[in-house]
Amino acid sequence: MEKKQEDIQNRRAHLTYLDIDEFRNNTQQDIGLNGAPSGLVNITHRLEPDGTDYNYASTSKGAKVLAHNKEANGASNILGLDHDKNLRNPCSAVEKYVIIELSEETLVDAVKISNFEHHSSNFKQFSLSGSLVFPTEIWYHLGDFVAENVKHDQYFKLPESKLARYLNLTLISHYGLEFYCTLNVIEVYGVDEIERMLEDLIVTSEESTNLNSTASPASVQSTSPKN
Repeated sequence: MEKKQEDIQNRRAHLTYLDIDEFRNNTQQDIGLNGAPSGLVNITHRLEPDGTDYNYASTSKGAKVLAHNKEANGASNILGLDHDKNLRNPCSAVEKYVIIELSEETLVDAVKISNFEHHSSNFKQFSLSGSLVFPTEIWYHLGDFVAENVKHDQYFKLPESKLARYLNLTLISHYGLEFYCTLNVIEVYGVDEIERMLEDLIVTSEESTNLNSTASPASVQSTSPKN
């Protein structure tokens, strides 16, 4: 794993000469109309220098909230580092959602949500949709999830990793009878376009090396001359 991360960092350092439009065209060729990448099942998340998952939904990385339902208060708090602040909705609000611009186009693989407020209701069912552009009327589905009624971090892996720059978090139902429903944190994990391309290059290179090392010359049968 450490060697793979080192290979990615080394190759990333030599990508500055690539034309960005050419790079985008190359990476988009593997993406279907629904935003799903082809031929990529298991991915390794981009990591911080300390080994923790890189959060593409952090304000410190450039992520931001672009829209939310009118009843929502403090929507941008879920992207910050201050877990004493939260997104607060009246639980009675019919349509509760937040649209997030990620720090960059990301192959989204998993999310973490957290609610630490003891005098509020926890969200139960929620869904995620994604898009490469905003504004848009077309969002591709990333997954439906059911959270537990707990006051700590919860981790959810998407059924299929998909590329997105914008996420639509829709909060569908909740536990309990409190007046307010709150959410403190959402974090988004995956790999960005460059990381994804480099992983593909490394995997292809490794497969080619393994194929060459295991290939053996064709056997030649020798026959003794007949007397």
